[in-house]
Amino acid sequence: MNRQLFSISLLSAASLIVLTNGPANAAEMVYTSPEYPTQVYPDPAYPVPAYSDPADLSQIYTLSGDLAIATLQETGACVRCDFQLADLSGRQLAGVDLTGANLLNANLLNTNLSGAKLANANLSGANLTGASLVLTNFSQAILTDANLADANLSLANFTAAKMRGANLSGASLLFANFYGTELGGATLPDGNIQP
Repeated sequence: MNRQLFSISLLSAASLIVLTNGPANAAEMVYTSPEYPTQVYPDPAYPVPAYSDPADLSQIYTLSGDLAIATLQETGACVRCDFQLADLSGRQLAGVDLTGANLLNANLLNTNLSGAKLANANLSGANLTGASLVLTNFSQAILTDANLADANLSLANFTAAKMRGANLSGASLLFANFYGTELGGATLPDGNIQP
């Protein structure tokens, strides 16, 4: 069986290897680190999601948990990392690159993400209350039901973002770009709900 090998080194303490081109809809991953024994997937306990294209790895995240936070703090970037339910409240994360990151239901209360790259990130249900998001790039990001109350979104780019049900009450939107953004059901800064 012919397979292609993709290897991503992660902080020298861990590695993620993805093997593809196996049988239809199959992908095997081997994850090793000092804390965890080697895992080979597919594994019944950790099923691989069914993809329409087995070569499409767009839903596989490179790092998660404490390792993702450590990488972000050390390098200022954590592209395609998993921060689901993470508490990043009050942190100074200006200018970081979180392109494609999973921040589903993350707590970013009063966090400084000014100038950050969050394009294609999933921030559904995230709490961004009081966050500083000046010049932040949210293009094609998913912010469904995100709480952006009292956030500073001046000059932020929301081009083609999905913001259905988002709370923007009290937010500053000075020169923010909402071209092609889905805002159905969102609460606007004046308290009105977008139809």
